[in-house]
Amino acid sequence: PRLQYQNSYYQLMLQYQPEQGAFTAQSITPITQDSGDKPLYLFLYTHTEDHINHELSEERYTRLAPVVDEINTQYPNLNMVWTIEFMGADAKTLADRNTQTGIVDMLKQYADKGIIEFGYHAHHEPTYNNRPQLSINSNSSWSDKVNAMDEWISCEKDPLFGGCVVPDAGGLRAIEKNFGPVQMVSGTFLYTDQAIEHDAGSHAVARYLPNRKLGFGFPNHGSSAVNRTYTENIQQLFQLLTPTSDTTGSLFWMDNILRISDGDWYTGEDNINLLDIQADEIVNYMKSYERSHPKVLNTGYASKYLYTREGTSPTKYAYSHPDAPELTQEWLVSTKQRNLNYENMIANLKNLAEYVNNESSVQFVNSKQLLDLVLTEDYQTISADELATMSDNLLSQWQQQPPNFVSDGYHFYSLRDMFVLLIKALSQSGDWQSVSLSNAYGPFNLDHYQTEKQITSTQLQAFTSSMADKFNNAANSAWTVEPDNLLQGSYSIDNQEICTSQLLYALALEYHNRFYDIDQSTLTLPALNSPLPQTYTLLENIGCSDCEGSAWSLKPAQIPAVTAD
Repeated sequence: PRLQYQNSYYQLMLQYQPEQGAFTAQSITPITQDSGDKPLYLFLYTHTEDHINHELSEERYTRLAPVVDEINTQYPNLNMVWTIEFMGADAKTLADRNTQTGIVDMLKQYADKGIIEFGYHAHHEPTYNNRPQLSINSNSSWSDKVNAMDEWISCEKDPLFGGCVVPDAGGLRAIEKNFGPVQMVSGTFLYTDQAIEHDAGSHAVARYLPNRKLGFGFPNHGSSAVNRTYTENIQQLFQLLTPTSDTTGSLFWMDNILRISDGDWYTGEDNINLLDIQADEIVNYMKSYERSHPKVLNTGYASKYLYTREGTSPTKYAYSHPDAPELTQEWLVSTKQRNLNYENMIANLKNLAEYVNNESSVQFVNSKQLLDLVLTEDYQTISADELATMSDNLLSQWQQQPPNFVSDGYHFYSLRDMFVLLIKALSQSGDWQSVSLSNAYGPFNLDHYQTEKQITSTQLQAFTSSMADKFNNAANSAWTVEPDNLLQGSYSIDNQEICTSQLLYALALEYHNRFYDIDQSTLTLPALNSPLPQTYTLLENIGCSDCEGSAWSLKPAQIPAVTAD
């Protein structure tokens, strides 16, 4: 049945499954809200970033993991899950010390209980000045980019000097082998001066985690975040990516990945850092959020600033002082201050847990629950009627360049989604019920777009038939550096080179004609001022190089406020 927008919202109702050792989603039921506030979802996480100062770093797990366990015991329906994103060097160090400390065994026991899950954050791997992607530039081939990222996320590196020491033994592989499944990946930046994951990084991760769908979005900290142009352009971007009351300025889709940003870029509100807020202020802090849209907020736990002075990076220090990599006293807080920091963070989490337990519109979510909120069956399966609406939407928005994304009247889909869906639909014969959403990469090097083109319906049919298997079989195909579902910038059709953007227009027009029984044997494809949507310019202004494919993949993330009619 069609889903209609209503004034109630959904939350996951969870139940502990002892035989599975984890909390699993059982059903979805509406939240009753007298205030009309939109839902607020909290993602509790840590980026670890310290494989040198062992005792100080490991103290975070021994002191703070039991607190999460205690809270779940006190509030059994809260289902608080802590996502620990190790870098490979951290995971390897902890594993090497496990016989001495038992730290890995302890964390795995909590993971078995369903209150800890593991992720991977690549950016701080050894080192900033010795990593394979430093050889990558805008002229590098797709294969060069993917191979560089593959090496970066899978090799064991020298802990202080970088460089690949043992293939397939570090990075996210070190986490998988020593801790268990990796639920989310972030920090796979193609270039070191921009915190943006590209298609090549997403595809490299898919070699090891083919079903991975979750990562981080735009940060509000670090060197780029102090740049006014960076923040202004991201805010403009989210004015486009938050078009309805069920979309959010903290969550978006790009390069096949659902991304959680730091804070809400639509409203300009910050994320939650449990160290920076005073324990007696956490509830007022939560109540201060603007709630006209749903939010998913990173909730920082077990920060490195529990023991380091503000602004200190243990990895930067270690890589700059390889002969004596441990932080000296001047870079650490005092023992008294460290204990006060722990006390404040623990009190904050307990007060936050009590607040969430009593507030029906706020919910902790882990990675799977977050994906379940947005990847509904209704979203992933598109009917013939819905695709017709999307085609009409694309054609009506086409203004000498493609639109930013398209809609079926309920959900939003990227240009790349649309290209793949139309290929799948037009290649089928006879009546069909639905087509399913699937991943693709690209396109890159979009050209041949400045003049009007013509293509016949027969030529387009042959093209869709030749392309369909590339997308229909992509999920079951063996991973290769250059996958079949990599979109080119243009395609040669009967000796005529046609830009992929113009082909997208042709596919939408052909589907429109077939759906409404319009006989049009020759399709005219308009010349374009640009083959890219408006969002591409904003991505460029943010500092995103080689972001054609990323712009084609951008779309809002929805947390549907719906009930079935």
